[in-house]
Amino acid sequence: MKRPLYVLFALALAILFSPAARADSFDFTFSDDGVSGSGTLVGTYEGAGNPWLINSGSGTFSDPDDTGSITLIWNPNGPGGPANGGVGCPLGVGCIGYDDLFDLYQNSGAYLDEAGLLFEFGSGDYLNLFFSYSIGGGGPNYYGWYDSLGNGDYGFESAMGSFDITSYDIPPEEIPPTPEPGSYLLLGTGLCALAGLVLRKRLEPALSR
Repeated sequence: MKRPLYVLFALALAILFSPAARADSFDFTFSDDGVSGSGTLVGTYEGAGNPWLINSGSGTFSDPDDTGSITLIWNPNGPGGPANGGVGCPLGVGCIGYDDLFDLYQNSGAYLDEAGLLFEFGSGDYLNLFFSYSIGGGGPNYYGWYDSLGNGDYGFESAMGSFDITSYDIPPEEIPPTPEPGSYLLLGTGLCALAGLVLRKRLEPALSR
């Protein structure tokens, strides 16, 4: 009976010490026509070659209508799932599309994509930062902005904003692999099977009487 218990314990340790998706923080600055500010983003690494999903963020910004603190609007749809936010959502009036994806090493050519990040001022107004275009397809890269009051710099080749990362807390060579969901499923199945085996062995003496 001891051997199944040892295996069960080993599987539990494997799950406990399996590398999990980790959160990392990034300090950034943004500047464009009428808008400037800086802040910190916190995101979860989505795996090799994929961007980070930004889960939270804050900073201080100034645009034509608002000046003050901003807070990131979290994307409830997860990686690759665009969401809408802003005045009137989810009814669709004044909504701004965003996905909260962020590419630290610019595998896609830019830090942000065309949907970008959505923030909210304390006044209730919204500010969207996004990728505009790239000269020659490889840089330099330019970014734009749009707010819930209809202001913005979002025309192709007219939005000349800069989005720069000033610091981050994880170097590329230290990015851990993200475990696949299938690995957890396999380990969980094994644990259930072994638990059933142990229970059966314990009940055998009582059943044989």
